[in-house]
Amino acid sequence: MKNSLQDEVRYLKGVGPERAKLLNSLGIEVTSDLLNYAPRRYEDRSNFRKIGGVKEGEHVTIEGEVKASGLRRARARMEFVTVAFTDGTGTIYGVWFNQPYMKDLFKIGQTVILSGKVTKYKKLQLQNPEYEIVLDEQYDLINTGRIVPIYPLTEGISQRVIRRIVKNCLDSYLDLIEDPVSESVKSRRSLMDLKDAYYNLHFPESVQKAKDALNCLAFYELLLLELFILGRRKSEAKKAGGVSHNIEGRLIADFIKSLPFKLTQSQLKALVAIKRDMANCGRMNRLLQGDVGCGKTVVAACAVLIAVQSGRQAAFMAPTEILAEQHYKALKNLLGKPGIKTCLVKGAMKESDKKKVLRDISSGSADLIVGTHALIQEAVTYKSLSLCIIDEQHKFGVVQREKLIKKGVFPDTLVMTATPIPRTLAITVYGDMDVSVIDEMPAGRIPVKTYAVKSGKLRSAYNFIKKQVSLGGQAYIIYPLVEESEKLSLKSAAKMYKELSQGCFKELKTGMIHGRIPAQEKERIMDLFNKNITKILISTSVIEVGIDNPRATVMLIEHAERFGLSQLHQLRGRVGRGKMQSYCILCSDSNSEESVKRAKAMVKTNDGFKLADLDLKMRGPGEFSGTRQHGVSDLRIADIVRDKSILRLARSDAKLILKQNKDEYKKLIEAAEGRFSEGNKRDS
Repeated sequence: MKNSLQDEVRYLKGVGPERAKLLNSLGIEVTSDLLNYAPRRYEDRSNFRKIGGVKEGEHVTIEGEVKASGLRRARARMEFVTVAFTDGTGTIYGVWFNQPYMKDLFKIGQTVILSGKVTKYKKLQLQNPEYEIVLDEQYDLINTGRIVPIYPLTEGISQRVIRRIVKNCLDSYLDLIEDPVSESVKSRRSLMDLKDAYYNLHFPESVQKAKDALNCLAFYELLLLELFILGRRKSEAKKAGGVSHNIEGRLIADFIKSLPFKLTQSQLKALVAIKRDMANCGRMNRLLQGDVGCGKTVVAACAVLIAVQSGRQAAFMAPTEILAEQHYKALKNLLGKPGIKTCLVKGAMKESDKKKVLRDISSGSADLIVGTHALIQEAVTYKSLSLCIIDEQHKFGVVQREKLIKKGVFPDTLVMTATPIPRTLAITVYGDMDVSVIDEMPAGRIPVKTYAVKSGKLRSAYNFIKKQVSLGGQAYIIYPLVEESEKLSLKSAAKMYKELSQGCFKELKTGMIHGRIPAQEKERIMDLFNKNITKILISTSVIEVGIDNPRATVMLIEHAERFGLSQLHQLRGRVGRGKMQSYCILCSDSNSEESVKRAKAMVKTNDGFKLADLDLKMRGPGEFSGTRQHGVSDLRIADIVRDKSILRLARSDAKLILKQNKDEYKKLIEAAEGRFSEGNKRDS
């Protein structure tokens, strides 16, 4: 049967069903995944040393002949194989612990290349060295005697094993790689041939060749991504049938005048852009980005008013029922005076309530429909949907978003995110959208004071919480787990709720919420907290978004090292939403460099964009706010932080290619569509 880059890795020589499971856990499912599995670093084992000249503590590569071998037992459960190697200038011993089969691996007189650190125990030795047995002059060395790849691995699979599997894959599949990059692009950017780049990524001829291969493949991948993003944007712009909304009506002006506060310049600037988009016949496709508490919802409410005064409906989709409920209440309160009829659609509804809401939506008597993914159910029929607002869009799949949009006829789309995304990442993830940034906080907002403490200070933190409650505040206490884990020595929300509610906080009404609690019970718990009946809410990160309680003045996060920087900032955003000074206490006993750096950053600044930029640098772009992003998560080799300059070049070339639309670029554009379109097939 003819080989394909979509062949499952279990059929590769040296893999099989069990190893395939280990490779799958690394994200390697088909052969193209393996080709794109980049080494995390390389070791230069190409320079041979004479045995007689090596010294203790050095990392060396030597070539020697097997003189003797033996198996010895040191103590119970400890045995080791010792093999003597010589090259005429001296003798060194290879020692392998608890691997008795190694005794029969080496034959007297064989030539072997070894790499490792020289130690001394009576005699010079290499403990558990990498080795390669030279069977003949043409033997293909892959573990030593060359520039050697070091891969990120999982338990149960070794560097030797994965190198051999990758080599087998290259031998069988490298010729199947098609290079769609035109000669003009290769020449302009000094790129390798794609096949050469893949080979040198894994088994480079030199350190420079490894760098060149990585840069070439990163450029290729980013070029395909930018071609896809810009191409999609170009095709969207050509689509006819969008609604030209009425932006001159009195609803917005009257609404803004009625607000008890002035809009910030950032909000006004975003609103001007939204008005311009919605007045045009083409579809609006805009990202409204801003830190927690910056006032995105008010701007979204203005967009709703534009749709309504044009005789149309708007839908507002949120990722969780808690967040949908929060938006429903906020928008209903905001838009009550203009007379906007707002309804809520969610999974758990009484049948009679659901029927009434569905009638209101289909008849057009409901102006604004707020809900979760329940908004895209087949039973929900809109009369005249012309605006889709999607909050925290990265928590929805592409298919869910498209289903909502298809409920209308080319409706305008406004995507909101409270996850601050650095510009570099924004143009990649949201490159098909126009971006508006609200980078100011409303006047009078008091910055949250943040402190980092060790667990020895928890008693003081609890007393501080009690004091804040006595002053009229409320508190959140956050844990990383719902229940105790045998593998992780972390406190859990369930255990600490029982301990604290019956101990330190027994005189205060304490509640608990987490993701496993049924929706109706969550609603009841949050209602008690919002009504100030519950004073302390113990939770997991389920409250990261969607909670807006102006009385909450303290957040204590235990095991803070278990949360990403952006997630910590999102959690902190649940306090400081009222007129009282608020506090965030990060508790961690971790002394790791990354944990300390995160804590210092949180203490130093409340600027979500600065924190997001640092978070991106610390942990890379593959995951953002705990959720893998379409576009970024699809990158296998390129790194947004490391390859910023390459990204700029790729975007420049993508614009040029789409503008020129020459035949020589046809294969490249097709490759971009095949690589990144929804439901795409994997390819190299």
